Amino acid sequence: MTAAEVAEGIVAFVQEPGTLGLANATLIRDGGAALVFDAMLLPEMSQPVAAAAAAMGTRVETVLHSHHHIDHCGGNSVFGDARVVAHPPTAADIAKVLSEPALLDRLMPRYAGRFAALGARVPEPVDVAALPVPGGGQPLVFGPAHSFHDVALWFPRQRVLVAADLCSNGVLPLAIHGSIAGWADALSRLIALEPDTVIGGHGPVGSAQTLRDLREYLVRVNAVAEAAVRTGGGVDDALAELDPGPVAGWLEQDRARQNVTKAIEQARGRAGYLPGRGPVIRQTIG
Repeated sequence: MTAAEVAEGIVAFVQEPGTLGLANATLIRDGGAALVFDAMLLPEMSQPVAAAAAAMGTRVETVLHSHHHIDHCGGNSVFGDARVVAHPPTAADIAKVLSEPALLDRLMPRYAGRFAALGARVPEPVDVAALPVPGGGQPLVFGPAHSFHDVALWFPRQRVLVAADLCSNGVLPLAIHGSIAGWADALSRLIALEPDTVIGGHGPVGSAQTLRDLREYLVRVNAVAEAAVRTGGGVDDALAELDPGPVAGWLEQDRARQNVTKAIEQARGRAGYLPGRGPVIRQTIG
């Protein structure tokens, strides 16, 4: 893990290379108070964030979770009596995730056996848009995008965007929940902010170009999925047509299959298909 103060009061904690289970967190401080955005997978991963805050003479008062995936909330127990919060639907989703350790063991076998005794706290549901953020941070809520609901933090004075899993850098994201098209739209809105620095959920600190590269990839995934639905093709056909473009050198290229599978599923939904039954025939009575 590396820690870097990317702007005054904003410290990025990066677990490279950002592959499965290795997520990032951000410490935002203003004087003696701080907010931690995301809490990594395990307590020992988040412990350096808590230790760094203590070394700065800063008290972590709030832990805010960007979305419900376990690699961004499993380590929140190390922040003592800090207030742990999330967007209301996300708080409910985190409660469900934490209640299913056996499922987490299957999904993340590298960390199997750790989840039953994780000790992570279920967040308090709050109006994230009204949540005070140190340093003049502005919470932004999206959904569905990368997940059902995603929160980012924008610091206009410093031109810093803390994007969480709306952005990754150097490692291909995995589309399990949310909406590929909605994700690309969310990235368009973030690009319009013209950030100088982008702290994503996985991989090293990036820039607005990182957002553009990821959006281009998602647009390409969506395009081959739409084409497959129009022509009656499947996942293999779409994968054969997919050019990853600017993210071709990123890690975890095998995730493209899941991303294309998800995009085709959503394209079929938009086209009116029912699973296993082909298109829905809608008759208009006039």
